[in-house]
Amino acid sequence: MYYHINSLWHSIYHWCEGDPRFLYIIIPVCLRISIYWTVCLPFTLIDLTGKPEFLHKYKIQKLDFKKYPIRVADAIAVIRRVLFNQTFVAIPCVILIYHLWKFWEFRGLKYEAPSIFFIIIHFFLHAILSEIIVYIVHRTLHTRAIYKHIHKTHHLWDVPIAITAVYVHPVEHIFMNVIPFYIPSFIFGAHPINLWIWIAIGTSYNVLDHIGYHLPFFPHSPEYHDFHHKRIWNNFGSVGFLDKLFGTDDLFKKSKEYQRHIILLSFKSMKELIPDDD
Repeated sequence: MYYHINSLWHSIYHWCEGDPRFLYIIIPVCLRISIYWTVCLPFTLIDLTGKPEFLHKYKIQKLDFKKYPIRVADAIAVIRRVLFNQTFVAIPCVILIYHLWKFWEFRGLKYEAPSIFFIIIHFFLHAILSEIIVYIVHRTLHTRAIYKHIHKTHHLWDVPIAITAVYVHPVEHIFMNVIPFYIPSFIFGAHPINLWIWIAIGTSYNVLDHIGYHLPFFPHSPEYHDFHHKRIWNNFGSVGFLDKLFGTDDLFKKSKEYQRHIILLSFKSMKELIPDDD
């Protein structure tokens, strides 16, 4: 496996002549945008059409057929803001981080690919530091003085859908969706491969947190973050270990959603398996 990773890395490295601008700016930005919309596309088609109808029973929150399927005009408004954030907000921010990174001389940029062991270790270190940043920033955004000016934009969708994952105020996009991806890599001196893997997994995870469906045999449960959109003073983190530490998941732990926050290994919905009224 390592041989194939190293071979692919060498091909990319030679293609861009080892230019850090390609490896740390262009490829990550293109990777993040392409993965975001690739993961969003099938769920957006479902949300726009309301079909197939058999998926309705897997919807986490109760369907309001006055609002669902979503209107094309509403989807366009979301898409416009998301594209603005991904281009006019994120790209300048990534370029700035890149120039700061230059002072560290790109310690992670080596001709050989990192070992599988190092990739795994770096991923977990990155996940821990990213979770700390997300928790601190997210909880700060929920303070009264800041919420109504910045974070309220994201919570206009109290029933989230996939494309709303980065439907946020530009300031929030910088601190919640750009910095947690790049600053840990900056601190750890990440090899480009480590950064790309983190972007691919982190971007997918963020979108899947917002899909609003708890699907059977799907390797992700959105119950945790979906609960945050219902009870905005709970579940500030992505993974949740800081919520446990500081008790900001207290309502969630008492809820049916907490019991349902597992991988669904049945074609029955979670609401059928764990009813609201039992």
